[in-house]
Amino acid sequence: MPRGSVEKAIRVKESTVATVPSAINPACGYRFHPRCFARASEICEKESPPFFTVGEQRVACWKYQQHTVTSG
Repeated sequence: MPRGSVEKAIRVKESTVATVPSAINPACGYRFHPRCFARASEICEKESPPFFTVGEQRVACWKYQQHTVTSG
């Protein structure tokens, strides 16, 4: 196996390792931002997003802020 393939596999494995949030010391802002793959912007660290309607689904992610806001 070429060396680059091994290094890439290691990076992918490291990036997919999940962390469990602390119940004692929760993250500021949106509670899932430390382990979120989307990372919409710095707002994630400051504020929880409302629910947005995307197609037939509702999502709570700032990445979709251009979509319609729906209630809880």
